[in-house]
Amino acid sequence: MSHPWEPEPESNEEPGPSDVDAIPSEGTDPSLGGESPGPDEEARPRGRLPWEHPPAAAESPPPAPAWWEGRDERPIRRVWDPQTAQWVPDEGSRPAPTEDAAWKRPALVGGLVGAIVSGLLVAGLLSVAGSRPTVIEQRAPALRGDGTAGDRVVAIAEGAKPSVVHINTTTTRTGVFGPQEARGAGSGVIIRSDGHIITNAHVVEGATAVEVVLASGEQLEGRLIGSDLDTDIAVVKVERPEMPAVPLGSSKDLRVGELTVAIGSPLGLSHSVTSGIVSALGRTSRSPSGAQLVDLIQTDASITRGNSGGALLNGQGALIGINSMIAVDPDVGAEGIGFAIPIDIARRVADDLIATGRATHPYIGVTGATIDAETARRFGGSAGARVTEVLPGGPADEAGIAPGDIIVRFGGEQVDSMTDLVSLIAVRRVGEEVPVELLRADGDGFTRTTVRVRVGDRPPLR
Repeated sequence: MSHPWEPEPESNEEPGPSDVDAIPSEGTDPSLGGESPGPDEEARPRGRLPWEHPPAAAESPPPAPAWWEGRDERPIRRVWDPQTAQWVPDEGSRPAPTEDAAWKRPALVGGLVGAIVSGLLVAGLLSVAGSRPTVIEQRAPALRGDGTAGDRVVAIAEGAKPSVVHINTTTTRTGVFGPQEARGAGSGVIIRSDGHIITNAHVVEGATAVEVVLASGEQLEGRLIGSDLDTDIAVVKVERPEMPAVPLGSSKDLRVGELTVAIGSPLGLSHSVTSGIVSALGRTSRSPSGAQLVDLIQTDASITRGNSGGALLNGQGALIGINSMIAVDPDVGAEGIGFAIPIDIARRVADDLIATGRATHPYIGVTGATIDAETARRFGGSAGARVTEVLPGGPADEAGIAPGDIIVRFGGEQVDSMTDLVSLIAVRRVGEEVPVELLRADGDGFTRTTVRVRVGDRPPLR
């Protein structure tokens, strides 16, 4: 038995005289309906093999089916059968397959089966439509720039830019020549649709006038609601309803390596967009007042002067930080390392400023040092924050915390270092009562105990 793409065995019968006499003259082809194709019809091959049978003269056969038909790439003619009054395949007219046609189908089937078995369809799925393989476009998403992240940055930028503003400030300084005006610039982010904008305190410090420039170019007068130099957060308001507020995310669950997008006005170039990743978490620095800034987000998204107060967004386009500072080497200058105040702290401070005009500063009144895992193993304790000093009359003192205690959990969150403890305190509300789990020296070992501390309000440093 021959395969579909192989030729049928040659017949030993010779065509009869009537068959030879029935060869149509040039210009007609009974196998295609007995008519020459008109000018608008598809041109078809002329002539017919000698042993093809024309339809009986009395019959008026309908137009023949399409010329291309079959299970491979070779044409199959159809001839009119007067007995059945139907067009039937003439397998005897099938030409022998070429070498190309002979290997093409096994390769297709084998490749398809292999792809299905492996679960991978690379560059597309091949199927057979009619007689020819057809590529069904099921390709992997096109990559652009840095891949899918590049497309995501475009979407984030388009969605968030209307929520980022450029801020111009005017300050009056008195010098040897009398009062003089100085101008500054920075960025801000719309966090409420009623016109409240968050920025850095150092952007608006001492400003006598604040101008807010929207993404549309419209200029609005801004009013300073409040500023806190200890956290470097300030709030400005414009009198404009239905402002496009940015979605607020959380910095609590950030991971190193996540996508970041920074939008601001570097060097006065408003609404510039840069992208990078979260390079590190839990960085510390000093605020303009000298207070410790904790839990800073480090990013390699390009940040420079003028970006201060601008947005740092995550891969979902939510605000996770307020860009605040850059690392500068005195010998080589900026190193492409930027830092942002985490949104969980910035939002708490902004809420305080909007509600009362001043920020609260949560604290429990202890100083301490980190007990790392290696030290803890040597002394049989646990990693955490070891209390070295307790402020008399402060929240920790009233709760019974003493020097030498090792705080291992604060509000249910694990504490592995003194920085962890400070960061966990910073996002709490003043007056909130928080469970604190600690280890207390007891002879040769430690006793685990839990106390409850009411978070206090530390006076501002200046």
